[in-house]
Amino acid sequence: MIYRLYHTTNPNDPAGGSTNPVDPLISVGSKTLTNCPVQPILPANSTPWDRLDLGDWMGTLPTGSQVLTASADPAWTLVNPATAHFFPNGADYYISTMLSRQFLAPNSSENLFVMKFKAATFPNTRAGVPVYASRQVRFWSICTDDPYTTNVNRCVPDDATVLDPEWICHLRDLRPRLRAESRGVDEILRIVAGLGRAGSATDVVYDRQQKAWGINTPVQYYNSILYRQTLAAASFTQSFYNVAQLPQSEQQAAAGKYWPVSGYCSTAAFETYGAECLSQ
Repeated sequence: MIYRLYHTTNPNDPAGGSTNPVDPLISVGSKTLTNCPVQPILPANSTPWDRLDLGDWMGTLPTGSQVLTASADPAWTLVNPATAHFFPNGADYYISTMLSRQFLAPNSSENLFVMKFKAATFPNTRAGVPVYASRQVRFWSICTDDPYTTNVNRCVPDDATVLDPEWICHLRDLRPRLRAESRGVDEILRIVAGLGRAGSATDVVYDRQQKAWGINTPVQYYNSILYRQTLAAASFTQSFYNVAQLPQSEQQAAAGKYWPVSGYCSTAAFETYGAECLSQ
């Protein structure tokens, strides 16, 4: 059972006003079973998951079954929540693509992954907009995710995208942050993503089968970008929910500008052209 909070209205209250659930007392015969201890919300940098964003690391090169499919021209795929193994939430539809350090070189400022798309409108509850306001989606976000462990490195929610047209990206250490800029009235956002690392030889992360991935494994060689739309309005015809009902060959055209366009650019090209570096 997973109790999930996506993005709280109050940025100073990460738990959204909620308290830890209280488990019932269960007795077998005359013995009362012991409940598991409550897990606190941990501060940043207290776990390997948080330390993954401290710099740039690629582990060892993947081999054999560790090799995943990625291309220099990243292809986006809609993830159906009815069949997805890790994202079985009917309120969410995801679109994803796979990144590889084969195309995004570590320890270099010359390689960036850039994506652009038209952003869906959403109720900005942190700015006081009521959640029931008429918008295209209830929520959207973009995350970088390690495909081996499914650990999330960094996410940017809809209201936290950087909307500064003068903003220029410098990712000289390729930290796994997501930043965005917006130019023009069509709200096309430019997202730039880097990958993370394990902080030291003792850092270990685990996948859902409790398999350990440490410094000598290819954690962070690949990275998947997950773009989520939550509770799309029925009238939002280009939503991932509506588009997912079509054959795969028709989905991108049906989504139009809401479907991401992405690729790898040099820092110099991005500073000169912005996200239009993708067409240079």
